[in-house]
Amino acid sequence: VALHRLRRLLGGVERVHVEDGRVRLDRTQCWTDAWTIGALTAAGGEMSDESTQRVLALYAGPFLAGDDEPWALQARERLRKRVLAALAATARRREDNGDLAEALVCWQRGQEVDDLAEEMYQGAMRCLMRLDRRAEAMGVYRRLRQLLSVTLGVAPSIWSSIQCATVVTM
Repeated sequence: VALHRLRRLLGGVERVHVEDGRVRLDRTQCWTDAWTIGALTAAGGEMSDESTQRVLALYAGPFLAGDDEPWALQARERLRKRVLAALAATARRREDNGDLAEALVCWQRGQEVDDLAEEMYQGAMRCLMRLDRRAEAMGVYRRLRQLLSVTLGVAPSIWSSIQCATVVTM
């Protein structure tokens, strides 16, 4: 019944295939944001600003949030890692080019994607320090410390702590 409803919803039998007891969509006739994000980030390295913007526009949050099936968890984690890697690569490139404000936006967006991704906080602190916005950099460190403490019961890495100490001693 569910398969019949899915085929009717998608507009045709040819769009949904059943093989070895598994249901799959025909990629030539169906489109998903997850597939597009996967294709755009497949290289795992540097992406154009246009591709990065497209990934960010498509990524609407955790893949199938609330579904704790093992296959969904694996797909969710894979997609999250790819989006974070794309953001980090773009942010680093922008930092290297001296575009600190745009790099900061990428680092902050990474914090939204995964609020426990310490690298995203480190990048934001680095940009804020270079922009001479020390109080904000300190605030980023405090948020990181609080999140890690409450959520995982751990302190930030030594690298984050060194960056914070640099902010304080400047």
